[in-house]
Amino acid sequence: MVDGSTVDAGYAGAWAVAREWDAAAEVEFSTWIANLGARSKAHPEYTLDQCLADPAINTLLAPGEVHLSLLADCSKVPAVLRAYFASKTARPFLLVSAINGERYGKDNTPASTRDQRSFPDLRSLLRFIDNHVDTGFFRMAPDVEGTDTYPIAIHRDTVVPGTVFYDPNGHILLVYQVSDDGQVYLIDGHPDNSLTHSIFGPKYEYRGAALGGGFRAFRPFHQYAWAKNAELPNYDAGGEQHQSPSYDLGGGRAGSYYDWVRARLAVAGAKIDPVANFETLLDDLRSDLRDRVSAVNKAIRDGISTQPHPAALPDNIFGATGDWETYSTCARDVRLKVSFARLRDFVSAVAGSITARDDLYAFTGTVDELFAALRDKWHQAVIASQGEVRYEDTSGETYALNLDDVADRLFLLSFDPYHGPELRWGASPGPGDTPDKIDWYAKERRLRNSIERVVDRPTPLDFGPEDAPDVDLRAIPGFSAA
Repeated sequence: MVDGSTVDAGYAGAWAVAREWDAAAEVEFSTWIANLGARSKAHPEYTLDQCLADPAINTLLAPGEVHLSLLADCSKVPAVLRAYFASKTARPFLLVSAINGERYGKDNTPASTRDQRSFPDLRSLLRFIDNHVDTGFFRMAPDVEGTDTYPIAIHRDTVVPGTVFYDPNGHILLVYQVSDDGQVYLIDGHPDNSLTHSIFGPKYEYRGAALGGGFRAFRPFHQYAWAKNAELPNYDAGGEQHQSPSYDLGGGRAGSYYDWVRARLAVAGAKIDPVANFETLLDDLRSDLRDRVSAVNKAIRDGISTQPHPAALPDNIFGATGDWETYSTCARDVRLKVSFARLRDFVSAVAGSITARDDLYAFTGTVDELFAALRDKWHQAVIASQGEVRYEDTSGETYALNLDDVADRLFLLSFDPYHGPELRWGASPGPGDTPDKIDWYAKERRLRNSIERVVDRPTPLDFGPEDAPDVDLRAIPGFSAA
């Protein structure tokens, strides 16, 4: 293990340094992130700066501390929290301050670094992160030296609260919990400054070892210089996370990357309780849905739907900038659809396991008994979700949708922020949806049918399939039986 930077009290900069960033600091940081993630989950309406301003969530908050009023989308969250922790525990902080490359480029490398000594205060450092850091800072091959983070071997001692996950499609998440059965819980930031919570799974891409995809740890540093790759603990130099398309799950079984990660992170002998896991997936789905409600409401509230529709869509609807990036729900809608698909796939997998009698899950009943238990959980979630999805149409009338309604309309939901609330929620066009906007809605049908998110190529109007895929667990034979 490489030690942290030596104490440097001679020149404080943004804050005075009195302690090293060492192995003990990593444990403290991990514990703080675990608490921050778990406690902030109870406040889905909070932004990151609101979480840091709440003493019930942020255990490092000092009495009378000035509100930071920071902005933090997904790429900024890890660095912002790392810098904030360093300032509050009087430790040094180092970050890559510029890169050679682009947000969705190839062969990115670090260009320069800065530390807390070059900033007058914490606020200016955090403002620098907001203005300069993007997901391209994580988009670096495993053998590149001097990166902020590096790919790690996967086991319970490495994937801990504070670990970063990089989706090469342009998304960063921060681990805040790993359960005994290997489920990974994540903090997720967004361009509209919202902060949400999620669980790890197929809605997040990992492919592309050369692009840095997968789980990554923060790189240690000493005397304000990054540790070399050869010195890094648990450094995944051989691309362990990129065995695609098949991963060895043990016992002669093969599975997906997501199955493999969960198996590697599970406590020895732990089995997945399908009913409890189904509830977790439902909670994650409802979180995705609440996230979409907030995003659509913000677009309506900020008047985007009343503006004329642009003459063309962005070349790539997932990798745009400006108002489209801030207000569209392209990526959110794909994640929502994948969450529905994950529910269906999980139920089918457990039913198949019970039929095969392979004893992979902690369930001893029949398939019919499994369906009955899961159907009951689904109906409970439908009832609970009724108050979570509300929107006001153009005439001012309020509508409430539940999970059943959203499942029925899933591929009708418009991701386009220039559409009115009716089209955004899959209803008939409203008074504000002018003929050209209705025409755009019709032309975007295949894009709505897609459950794939890409950033490395254009997404023309024929990008998606002609027909929407079947992701509805209610259509599994026997699941919806009375």
